[in-house]
Amino acid sequence: MRFSLIGFAASTLVWGCTSEGSRPAEAPSNTEDTSYATAYPDELARVAGDYDSGRSKVADKVGEIKDYPAAIKDPVDSDRWLEVVEAAERSGKSRSYAERARENRAFARMIDENDGDIVKHTAGATQFVAEQKACQSPPDVANAAATGLRKGIEKRFQDRRENANEATYLIKSHADALGKNNTAALSKQADVIAHLSFLAEVEIPALAAERDRLLDEQSGVASTIDRRIDEEKQRQARAGASDSEKKASAERQRELEGAKQALAARQKLGDRRAAREQELAETQKLCRQALDDLKDAIRKRANAAPKPH
Repeated sequence: MRFSLIGFAASTLVWGCTSEGSRPAEAPSNTEDTSYATAYPDELARVAGDYDSGRSKVADKVGEIKDYPAAIKDPVDSDRWLEVVEAAERSGKSRSYAERARENRAFARMIDENDGDIVKHTAGATQFVAEQKACQSPPDVANAAATGLRKGIEKRFQDRRENANEATYLIKSHADALGKNNTAALSKQADVIAHLSFLAEVEIPALAAERDRLLDEQSGVASTIDRRIDEEKQRQARAGASDSEKKASAERQRELEGAKQALAARQKLGDRRAAREQELAETQKLCRQALDDLKDAIRKRANAAPKPH
């Protein structure tokens, strides 16, 4: 069982958009609910993992940016090129881009959960139809269908990101000035730049804040789990309890005990809390410096270009 953070993440985007510039009301915490408490350790781990993964992605992609100028061939209108880079950086910090990126990630997670049931059902359905049609299909037909599904989803994810990226419009509008042989490379670069900007300026700060919010709930969740464990023990010891009642109660107790162990394993996440501001500053500096260096390289190339007589 998992609970969604989409609402919280979206609220970070609209903070300051109310009439008085105040944060919109957030749903109250439900740390006293058993379902929330048992799902909490995995959710805390997921948010912390997404935070660390986001920082790693920024570091990895920043290393690629220094090679971007070499991938763009002359002739190219450097002023238009610079506009593309700036538009991609700006779009990555926009609400519409963030909404698309988060929807993509939520859907991808849904696909991957539960051992990829959606993919497996697609593969199974394909194989079943082939057998019903008496096709002499090889065993890899089902795998091919599953692979096609994933590729189709990934392509749709990319399309949705590009549609929320102003750089896509500029590349299409100024293809001649940018060089038609450069449009594919520019589109790929604009996609990466927008996503980097989103991660560094929007998503990672939101994940850090959400991780801290969850950490604030740890003691409340721990109390709920301990209380529910005691209640289940009392149910099992109650005079007159049937065997089926005791069995169901014991199963609930095992689930709660598992959540308690998982929660104890997450305690170390609180130790990194003090480093959050420095980590965020370092990640944002890394991204901004890489994009500034790219823009400087484009300007230098423009200045070095032969001037028309």
